[in-house]
Order: sequence, then C-alpha cells, then structure tokens
Amino acid sequence: MELPGDPLLPPPHGGGSGRLNSTRGRAPVRAAGFVNLNGNTLMPSASHCIRSSPHARRAAVPRWGSTFTALSLLVAATACGSPEESRTGNVAACDSVGTVNPQSGLREFRDCPYGPLMVELPPGRFLMGSPDGEEAAALHPTRPAWTESLDKPQVEVQIAYPFAIGKYEVTFAEWDLCVEAGGCTYRPKGWRWARGDRPVVYISRADAEQYIDWLNETTGQRYRLPSEAEWEYAARAGTTTARYWGDEIGKGMAVCDGCGSRWDKRSTVPVGTFPPNPFGLHDMLGNVQEWTADCWSPDNSDAPRDGSVRQGHPSSWRDGECVKPVKRGGDYATYTWAVRAAHRSHWRPGPWSDREDFYGFRVVRDIQIADDSHGAVTGGSSTEPARPDG
Repeated sequence: MELPGDPLLPPPHGGGSGRLNSTRGRAPVRAAGFVNLNGNTLMPSASHCIRSSPHARRAAVPRWGSTFTALSLLVAATACGSPEESRTGNVAACDSVGTVNPQSGLREFRDCPYGPLMVELPPGRFLMGSPDGEEAAALHPTRPAWTESLDKPQVEVQIAYPFAIGKYEVTFAEWDLCVEAGGCTYRPKGWRWARGDRPVVYISRADAEQYIDWLNETTGQRYRLPSEAEWEYAARAGTTTARYWGDEIGKGMAVCDGCGSRWDKRSTVPVGTFPPNPFGLHDMLGNVQEWTADCWSPDNSDAPRDGSVRQGHPSSWRDGECVKPVKRGGDYATYTWAVRAAHRSHWRPGPWSDREDFYGFRVVRDIQIADDSHGAVTGGSSTEPARPDG
C-alpha cells in the first residue's frame, strides 16, 4: 500500500521538492583551524572540534611516544569526505553545515575530521514491514515459513523530526581512530580482508555504544544507534518495494549469498562499493548486519508509530538486560530473502555483548531544531528501550 500525495513522504529520487530543512542549499562553509603539513597543502585540523573531555585530551595529545604514530593519526584524522575522496586526495573541509548532494537533494556533513559522514533525513511517513507474499517461503526453499510473520503486519509510522544517519557503515579505519584516541578499549579481530574502509565487524552492541560515547564527548553532539523504525525509514528512502532498487535481488546491488557479486559468502566489501539508495545511503542491505537500539518483539504489532525505540517483549529481557537485541539489513553471507528493508533479526538469544564477523553498525545523530512557540529545542527519539514490566 502506498501513501499517494503525502506531503511528508520524501520523493524517492532527490530533487528540489521534499527538502524541509532551511540549512540545505547553503554554500559550503570551511571549518576553522587548519594545519600546514607540507608547506603547500592545508588540511583541516582535528583540534577545532575536540572538546574538553578525558577522551578528547587523549586524542589531542597522542601518548605513544612515536612521532611516526602521532603523525599517522593526525593525517588519518584529517582525511575528510567520502572514502573515495580520502583515497584520491580530494579532501574537503569538515563542518556541521555541509553540502547538498545533487543526486539525493539531502545535506551531507561531518562534525569532525575523525567522525562519520552523515546524511540529514527529513521528517516523513512510511509503511514499516512487508506486504503479504513478499519473498514468500513457498518461493524460497531456504526460508522457514515461520519467519514470514516476523516483519508483519505493515504499520504506518510517522517520523515527525529530522535526523542524520551515517552515509556508510562505521569502518575499521574510523574505529581504529577511536581506539588510538583512547575512546574505545577494544580492537576487533578480523579476517585478512577486514581492515581499512571495510565495515568494522566483531562489534557488540556494548562496543558500538562506547564508540558513540566517544563521538558525543568529542563533538558535543548527540549520536546514538537508530531505532528499528528509523533504520527502515532510511533503508527504504521513499520506496515501497522489497529493496530500494526494486523487488528482485538483481545483480551488482549488494553482497550476500546470491546477490551476484564476486564477494558473495566470502567477505564484506569496502563501504560505498555498490550504488546508494535514493537518500544517498550505501550498504543499507547486505555487507553487515547493523545493530539497532530496539529489543526484540515477535512481529510489528507493537511497533511505535512515532519512530521511537521499541522496548520489546518481556521474554526478550533477562536480569535487566535485553538478550534479543535487533539487527537489520542482512550481511555478506545471508540468503537473499533476508536482504530486504523489512527483514528483522535477533540471530539468537544472547546479550548485547555478542561479537560476530557479520555484526557492524552505523550511527544516527539528532538534529536539534528550535521550537519558537515554546523556546525549546527538539529532535530525535528515545535512545534506549526501557525494560518492560513483567
């Protein structure tokens, strides 16, 4: 079921309409604070956005006693822009104003040189979940029939606030900066291919929260994990098909077991390898399963209609901890029927401390908007599921 003529539904393909935030369309603004590394090229310095916190002080003053290590971290931290821009040397300034992506019509920005590239999404309304018959088990021998109810019924969700979400999944390179700065204490293992601009894996929910705390302390902004509803809204990007490129899995759009790429069932891919969705977001489907802030419910019947975090069924909690946290998006080794915008998974009963080579994450950042009628500042949803009674 579509929502024709809905003024809150962003257009599926960018353009001049549907841009609801007045900051879009501004000319790019360069960040303050530059350091001259070679006498010719000016690169944005990390110092302009490091705040006074324990993690920030460690980031500002490397503690390894190695000039080479400190210089390497500085160069890595000042590589702004997309992974492609960083590799080619086409480095842009880092700032919170950003620029408008001409394809999506949405603002993209980076708060600090070491932070993830973010895309601001407008408020919108969408149908969460799958219609009857989508990737039916009868057509997929690998799909258990009982899984068909997990992403039903379809429910209408209205997200009345803008928010920003990572253009890419958080990478090993971005994670390593957090470790070197002292903000993250865990250095995940990985296969030979799992480094650099591949999505960071072997990351638990608790690990992801540590990275988010570091971003919050050093930028002064409010980063968090997305709710299930926010994640699906971002993944669909105004589309109503099983995948943002259509109902069929096709070829060359993602990596999974049967996606038709040379990496299928073998490894993740560097972020941004495949085409983005209409919001300009890459790898929302396939590559790695992404942590959300929600705790598991067996279907969509109790999904909040405002985009907020779902507390989950009481059976999903044990001793005050959610043992069935929700992950979204499928991964490089999942079947094609799991690589859909509506697909939900908790893998197995286990705590937020579970680490697997197909678990990763991307972050959300609240967009604060002044409420002139009350003098307040609003934006964003609840970040943690409250433990349900019973």
